Amino acid sequence: MKRNEWHFFLGLFLVIVVLAVIMLRPFLSTIALAAIFAVILAPLQRRFKSYLGGQAAAASALVIVLVLIILFAPLGALSAKLVGEARALYDHFSASGPDYWDQVSETVAGWLGHIPGLEQVSWRPQFGQAVAWILNHFGSLFSGAATALFKLVLWLIALFYFLKDGERFKHSLIKLSPLPDTHDNEIVRKLTATINSVVRGALLIAVIQGLLVGIGFAIFGVPNPTFWGTMAALAALIPGVGTALVLIPAIIFLFLTGPWLPALGLLIWGLLAVGLIDNLLAPALYSRDSDVHPLFMLFAVLGGLILFGPTGFILGPVVIGLLAALVDIYQQRSRIAT
Repeated sequence: MKRNEWHFFLGLFLVIVVLAVIMLRPFLSTIALAAIFAVILAPLQRRFKSYLGGQAAAASALVIVLVLIILFAPLGALSAKLVGEARALYDHFSASGPDYWDQVSETVAGWLGHIPGLEQVSWRPQFGQAVAWILNHFGSLFSGAATALFKLVLWLIALFYFLKDGERFKHSLIKLSPLPDTHDNEIVRKLTATINSVVRGALLIAVIQGLLVGIGFAIFGVPNPTFWGTMAALAALIPGVGTALVLIPAIIFLFLTGPWLPALGLLIWGLLAVGLIDNLLAPALYSRDSDVHPLFMLFAVLGGLILFGPTGFILGPVVIGLLAALVDIYQQRSRIAT
């Protein structure tokens, strides 16, 4: 190819790549999540495929059906109850009026006044602003349902094709890569290990902890336990904070609004039932088959949430897993060169 022809081809190629990225940008997170969950569900798809005589499409469709039944059927029932509780909570906050929040502010101020160093802190304006922000943005949590449903359908379609043609996609990427096939396979292996470790660990722990928090709230009299249990499951995805983001305010609420015994019971429940799950399961599930240090995993999750939004708790660790694989390949090639 002549030099001017090469320059024209390269320029056209870059323009098309940029246009493709801009065009697919709204769906990149959906595609990435479909690919990630295809990695997790691939062993199940392969087992179904062997039972069905090598029918990859039928095996992939069966996995999708199981996902819909096992995952989305309970989520549908949970969502209906969650929306009802959230609506009631929003109506309660909206109807409480300024007098209620002034009373809460004075109660919490009196409680904090017994803590050394906080006696002179003027925090009531910040409290009022926080409450106003929550009330103004509470409704936005339930908006965009049509967009979410559309992305869910796209995710299921993409998941089907990644399950059905995943091996072909992988081989095509390996052929396109200029790296030796051994390095490409090592990158795929490390990414698969990171995905299985982080995603299975994060999701499983979050679901278990959210369920336990909801049960504890129902036992000890915290209003709207389904809603707050769901919020605890989401908070459990934040390393270093976790369910304490929901548990601690609930314990303080019980201490301030009623007898101390339910608050003490919820505190013990949080330490034993919820805390032990985190301390016992998290290290095993997060570290299994993964070469990424927990410290870097912590910042990967937080940085992923900042950069990618809600899907960042998955995409962040995957990016760090890819970086770890590339660093290992660089070290291997450096040792060979020396």
